[in-house]
Amino acid sequence: MDNVHFILVEPIYAGNVGAVARILNNFDFHNLRIVGTIPVKNDFYLAVHSEHILEQVQIFPSLAEAIADLDRVIAFSRRVGKTKPVDMPPPGTAEYIHKLPGLQIGLVFGRETFGLTDEEADLCPLRCQIPTGRSMPSINLAQAVAIAAWEVFSYSSKNTRKNKAMGGKQLADM
Repeated sequence: MDNVHFILVEPIYAGNVGAVARILNNFDFHNLRIVGTIPVKNDFYLAVHSEHILEQVQIFPSLAEAIADLDRVIAFSRRVGKTKPVDMPPPGTAEYIHKLPGLQIGLVFGRETFGLTDEEADLCPLRCQIPTGRSMPSINLAQAVAIAAWEVFSYSSKNTRKNKAMGGKQLADM
């Protein structure tokens, strides 16, 4: 989906950006934006067969600049509160994106250490939280991107396959 842009805010742990590039390639996404610095050598090791995504990554000095040309922006965050409501779960986010094929959509992922600042979160009018167990409420950056990318890809694939797949009754009759 060429209208979906994955935006990483100041990733710091070596390899996460490379893992994200590979994940995006796995699910037919190619638009990666980074707020902060250029990927490091280790990222290229983890971007197996996805180096082209790292070579085409767009770098921005701020989140405001990274999302300036986008029509809709959705922040993925584990933090919720009075000022940061959760608008959609991951499946709802995928459905929302597919209802807006002509718009440019940004999926924003915060820092590995503390997520998005309040100011950055305020730039994202929509929010999505990936549910987790209580003992470990935060997810690794690359894993969060994998869940989001899979949800959007899966929603598209599921709707594409509906006409090709056998119905449950047909399978039961076999």
